[in-house]
Amino acid sequence: MLGEAIQHELKAAKTKHQVLTDSLDSRIRDYIKTSRLIRITVNRAKGEKLSVPCRVVNFDPDNELLTVYHVDEKSVYSFRLNEIDDFGE
Repeated sequence: MLGEAIQHELKAAKTKHQVLTDSLDSRIRDYIKTSRLIRITVNRAKGEKLSVPCRVVNFDPDNELLTVYHVDEKSVYSFRLNEIDDFGE
């Protein structure tokens, strides 16, 4: 009984903080498949905002982690989905 209650609470807590939706998941996978150039707006620590022209390289839905290639700096960055404010096409 207690184990079931704990499992139920853990599942509920996990879904409350989840950023990923089905439409966002398919949109990100489409960016990877088509290798489309997009611009993401990222809200970093202490309110620092970045505008990153990039191509999506990899997506880890379990950890909600997006890996992008910054086309201007020729560098690879990883961002959590909760840091990303907008995807611009």
